[in-house]
Amino acid sequence: MKTFTPTLIRSGNPSRGHGCDRNDLKAQTDIVSVISDVTPLKKAGATYKGLCPFHQEKTPSFNVNKDKGFFKCFG
Repeated sequence: MKTFTPTLIRSGNPSRGHGCDRNDLKAQTDIVSVISDVTPLKKAGATYKGLCPFHQEKTPSFNVNKDKGFFKCFG
């Protein structure tokens, strides 16, 4: 399993050269692919489920919503 290291995303006006546009970054990134590098995910209806990479658990409680571009742990 790979180690997850969060990175800082600076918001700002990209036309002025300050940081990057967060919405463009989300649109260009497949969140399921990125998170699957850290923890295996399985399709469950409209979302994907897997074991949470932030704590030890035996039952999958980590949900990833590809369409909305976010994740949440219900554990």
